[in-house]
Amino acid sequence: IWAGEDEHYATYSLSKAAREEIIKFARGERPYSRPTSSKLTSNRALLRPYQLEAVTSWQTNGRKGILEMATGTGKTKTALACIESILADSESSWLVIVACPFQHLVDQWADELELMEIETVRAHGDSSKWRPHASRMINRLLDGGQSAGFLVTTYATLGSDHLQFAVEPIADKVMFIADECHYLGAK
Repeated sequence: IWAGEDEHYATYSLSKAAREEIIKFARGERPYSRPTSSKLTSNRALLRPYQLEAVTSWQTNGRKGILEMATGTGKTKTALACIESILADSESSWLVIVACPFQHLVDQWADELELMEIETVRAHGDSSKWRPHASRMINRLLDGGQSAGFLVTTYATLGSDHLQFAVEPIADKVMFIADECHYLGAK
């Protein structure tokens, strides 16, 4: 975003004086702790009460459901807490597939996961670019060398033979998240 490479955002340079004023405010203590590991262990502690309620409802419903929350209320962070709960309760390795209707949402999800130092494969477009990475990650999951892996994809790629074939070996250990699920159709 900040390099001006995303057509969905405009970036503007700040004057030196404005930047210095902002930095004065940024030097204080954060009211929360930042994630420090590749595990999702700190996410739940950052949730608001309504997000915790959503996670509890999801768990009570057999770990199934739709997070129906307004824009900006933290659906992604709530979904990450749901993922955390599955990983914490399991001895098995899991592949988490996050599907989005648009590529810029794939990039937002992947950026968030990568900030948490979680291995993430962006699976969209030319399959020759992402399939080798996805296959290596899935093999590590199957061998027990990795507890979780994330594959973030578009809805179009999700239905492709390439992706279906790639995830078939671990299909019984997949957690599926559909971002903006109202865009999903049925065939």
